[in-house]
Amino acid sequence: MATDIIARGMAANAKKSVTALGNKIESEKWIGTKAEWEAVDKSTIKDGTIVYITDDKTVILYDKAEMEKIAAKVATDRKAAETAAQKAQAVADSLPDDYVTAVAKIAENTAEISAVKLTDKELKRRVDALYSIGQGVTHRFETDTDTAYAKTVPTGAKLMSVKSVGGRSIVWNQLVQSTSNEITGAGVKATFSNDGIVTLNGTATTTGNAVSVQPVKNQKGHKYLMVANPLSGVYGKDQLLFSSQSYGQDSTGHGAIITNESSNAKWYYTLYVYKDVTYDNVKLQPQIFDLTQMFGAGNEPSTVEEFEKMFPADYYPYTAGEIVSAGTESIVEQGKNLFNFNSAKLNKSYRYISDVIPDGKKAVMSLADKDTSVDVSEINIGFANDVCELDSNVTEFNWVLTNSGLNSNNSNVSYVHDKSALCRDVFIYPRTDEALAKLLSRYDIQVELGDTPTAYAPYHRNTYPIPEAIKALPGYGWSAGTARNYVDYENKRYVQCVGSVNLGTLTWMKTSSQSSVGDYFYAPVSAIGFKRLGAFGITVHNILCSKYITVARNPNAFVDKTIVLDGDSIAVSQIQVKDTAYTDATAFKQAMSGVMLYYELANPIVTDISTLIPDDFLRNIEVEAGGSVTFKNSNDNYHIPVPSEEEYIVKLSEVGGSV
Repeated sequence: MATDIIARGMAANAKKSVTALGNKIESEKWIGTKAEWEAVDKSTIKDGTIVYITDDKTVILYDKAEMEKIAAKVATDRKAAETAAQKAQAVADSLPDDYVTAVAKIAENTAEISAVKLTDKELKRRVDALYSIGQGVTHRFETDTDTAYAKTVPTGAKLMSVKSVGGRSIVWNQLVQSTSNEITGAGVKATFSNDGIVTLNGTATTTGNAVSVQPVKNQKGHKYLMVANPLSGVYGKDQLLFSSQSYGQDSTGHGAIITNESSNAKWYYTLYVYKDVTYDNVKLQPQIFDLTQMFGAGNEPSTVEEFEKMFPADYYPYTAGEIVSAGTESIVEQGKNLFNFNSAKLNKSYRYISDVIPDGKKAVMSLADKDTSVDVSEINIGFANDVCELDSNVTEFNWVLTNSGLNSNNSNVSYVHDKSALCRDVFIYPRTDEALAKLLSRYDIQVELGDTPTAYAPYHRNTYPIPEAIKALPGYGWSAGTARNYVDYENKRYVQCVGSVNLGTLTWMKTSSQSSVGDYFYAPVSAIGFKRLGAFGITVHNILCSKYITVARNPNAFVDKTIVLDGDSIAVSQIQVKDTAYTDATAFKQAMSGVMLYYELANPIVTDISTLIPDDFLRNIEVEAGGSVTFKNSNDNYHIPVPSEEEYIVKLSEVGGSV
């Protein structure tokens, strides 16, 4: 029964998509099975009819002349295939006498095949599109199931429907706690302030670890991201480093990922100075993140750039560890053109738009003539970095339009001072309203990601807020391991797979002399309903706790500051924790007060939300290829990827091309 309901829902949504597509181009519609379509008298089908085949969700924009061309091409391709087969058979029949020719033909075929290896996602889409066009298909549905904070709208996409959006929870932490004091080491005075900034003054008398930033709670084998975040003055090799002593250092100031193998409960991260270097009001804002605590063992970001993509702010204040859930609060659809002049700000010299380009992304600017009679000879526009902070002293920039005309380099790559850098901001000189008006009168201006400009499209951005009633659903935005709560917008239901329990409310006891895994604290949880995923000795279950790392229950993994589940071959019966900081169950229970554990439910709870959202909510949204769809949460400094599924109606002629 449930399957029938879902099937009917999918069919209804598909019909809505076809209807919406037809409305865009003012076409008639025909909906039926493949067999019915093959049997129908095509002379009764008008050109421009939207044909939807319900068996495989194929969409055809019927065009009699185009269909005749396709039929002719298919016949030609079939004849070519038959000819190729005959040639191949002839070559085979000639072996071994014609061995040289056979080898040459094999090599030729191998080269052709290797040219179409489907390792690239977009290449595969193009090949599939060309094949479908050859079968008479003009449009089709494509689904994107990637986990991401922002997704790129695929080539050829016209309409998008959001099928589902899930939650994502992490244990957020930043372990350097701001303080107010002064320490002098190796002749250098370090002044610590409450905003996390460390200021250095003095000339170093020796080379080495001069000042400890702070003793940080340490867990052997964890991966840590250490970030110096220099704000002013010298930094780098032979000048100043943020060091973990034995396990690496941040040599660039932008961060380094290390694995700390020390068994010490605390570890000292230091400022490493160099003899005879003078530090004149040098400022930095060091931070340390426990990536293993944050994401779980084996799931840590592999690069600093991957972390920065999720957490773009320069500084995050101290947090020992708390569960942060990325519940989507709005879905933002934006076109490919990122140039929004209405968001520009002014400083002393420039009109500028900050952070137009995401960090590390390549972009191009195109200026297409509209009215060549408008004089822009005294106006400049281009890319730069830190226009707001640096004002007239911008050091990384590339003018695309100058007094001399258009620059051949229209990208956001700056080559100033023999150093390349990717710029994020767009700036205009002079800053006057008159200059902006002239620019907009003369040119259609487009800024887009990539290396090659495409046809101009006006800037647009549409925001679709998630209704308060949806955000108020129990556990909205939560996850634990691979389990997550999600909103099924397609079938109008909320599926809660993750629940929570306050560990301080449980009855805790302490074992002794456990031969296999040693002593631990445990609490019975049979009545709560945890989901058993597999053998406890090898399975990491779907639980998440701010204080402890989830591991499998075996002697190698179940060590200090870890948490596991245990039970029999059917169900979970206990939570078990190892924490050498506590000696008895009473003290441990008190310490667990308010500590939340997220866990996967043995039986998900499904809630009908059809009365909470409009029937067409997040259905058939117009999109622009090359644009983006972003799943925003309540904090712009957290770009945490969330699981989601979108369905696009794609025009195949815009996807295909030469392969």
